[in-house]
Amino acid sequence: MKNMSLRFIKVLVFPVLALVSLSVVVFAGPLSEDIFQAAVDGDKEAIEDLIDKGADVNKTNAEQKTVLMLAAQYKHPDLIEYLLNQTGAKQTLNNRDKRGWTAVMYGADSGDLATVQAIVENAGGELNLNLTEFKTEKTALDLTAIDYVADYLRSNGAKTSEELRRPQRVQLRRRDDPPTPQRIQLQRNDPPAPTPKRIQLRRNDSGVKKQIQYQLNHK
Repeated sequence: MKNMSLRFIKVLVFPVLALVSLSVVVFAGPLSEDIFQAAVDGDKEAIEDLIDKGADVNKTNAEQKTVLMLAAQYKHPDLIEYLLNQTGAKQTLNNRDKRGWTAVMYGADSGDLATVQAIVENAGGELNLNLTEFKTEKTALDLTAIDYVADYLRSNGAKTSEELRRPQRVQLRRRDDPPTPQRIQLQRNDPPAPTPKRIQLRRNDSGVKKQIQYQLNHK
């Protein structure tokens, strides 16, 4: 009787445990996949729901893209603003995927100014605009083909890869720097110093002509 009870418990419990384990595995996979698809679709409500269920907004997909990158790639500025301000996605601002691209690179490449603005203006000073991608070392500024997007990026400190490679010339002008030896030519407007000259004066004194010579030195 005892053996029959144990056998019954095994028959009943083991399948239940197996189903529980399977449900956990199956649920964990789609949860991550769903949040990436929601980012592609720009579905903010779905992402909120998935985060409430335990989805990690900072996980990456097979291409090492984050939710933030996908939102930028598919031009969803409202979703980007939500991710940066109400989730932990801000820590992935400078993450790079397998190509070396960041979220702002995807935004720049899309040519959508609103997307780029959403990233820059909600970054909280943590964004590096001058990271380069792996293959051609292009920056976000290199990747955009839209002039007004390029102007906006430049106004926020973005540079091209060529500008980053160019040696920077720094000229310091400080009044307290010690003078360096140099040849200085001074041009003065002062009149030249007069040279000694002889002035001959003629005076009449008591009807007698006297010739007096004066030697004058002018300084």
